[in-house]
Formats: sequence, structure tokens, C-alpha cells
Amino acid sequence: VSIGLQYCSTQPDAEEKAKRDAYMIEGADVISIAQGVLGSQLSKQLRDSGAIHALNYCNINALSLTDSAARISGKRVYRRTLKPRNLENMAKGMEKNALKVFDYALEHGEDMHPLLQRNELDSSIYYYSPIIIQSMCLNCHGTRNNGLALETFEEIVKLYPKDKAFNYKVGEIRGMWVVEL
Repeated sequence: VSIGLQYCSTQPDAEEKAKRDAYMIEGADVISIAQGVLGSQLSKQLRDSGAIHALNYCNINALSLTDSAARISGKRVYRRTLKPRNLENMAKGMEKNALKVFDYALEHGEDMHPLLQRNELDSSIYYYSPIIIQSMCLNCHGTRNNGLALETFEEIVKLYPKDKAFNYKVGEIRGMWVVEL
């Protein structure tokens, strides 16, 4: 069973399929840039200086790193979640529906594929790609018994008093990348 939000009709013609395929490729390329920039920097910070330094680095630089991917691609790129650390990343409107689709797929053992959605109000096309928790992520997003050190947790509480972005396990959905195509 394929899980996804409808971008176009259920029986797309060849032209609609070609457009959808082009959007999927473009979205994947943009996300590859964004993940590469953010992931490599966070990995370096974790490896070189530890979780607290990586957390502080992320607090100061994550949005600008994501913005650099947007500048490179010429597209608006951002992350959304239902459990934000930074309240600016809270999913809204149709983004919540996409996250629910990813959650449903995960709960039912379905493959998770990026999604396309057309905003009917302005015909914008959005590409959604899930962010899956990896073992490295548990340093800042895990539980006290699963990767999250007490001193890191204390720093999170200082930087993000309303944080909801912890208690994850490897393989869970942290949120999603969004690209406005």
C-alpha cells in the first residue's frame, strides 16, 4: 500500500506524472543539500566537542545552515515537527497532515516516501521528507536511559524551556523537511 498525499488526480496522465516526478527529484536534491550541510556540521560538533557544544552550535546556527541550503537551491527550505525544540519549527495546517501520514506509515510498517502536496489556495507545491531519528540524534533527542546525558538535558532546559523534542528512539520520526517548490 502506498501512503501519500495527493498532488494531482488519482490517475495522472503522462504530463502530470512527468511534473510530479520532476518535483520529486527537485525536492530530493534540495533536501540532500540541506541534510548534508546540517548533518555534517552537527556530526563534526559532536565528534570534536561533545553533545553540549553541538547543542549550543545548533541553537545558534541551525536556522542559518538551513537558510544556506535555501540560498544554494533558490527554494524555501525549513523543518517542521509536532514536538518542537524551537517553537518556530512547529508544524501548522497541512504540514500536520503530512506528519500524520508519515506516522501512520511508520506504525503500519509501510515504506515512508517523500510526499508532494499542492496548496489549493495558491497552487504552491510542497515537498515533504521525513526526518528519521538516527543513533547520533539520541545525544540531544533521546531519553535519560538512551543517549541523553544529564548535563545535556540541563543545557536543553536552559536553552529551550518549552522543549518537547526528546524521548525519541532510533527509527522514529523527528519531523520533516519542507521545500516550497
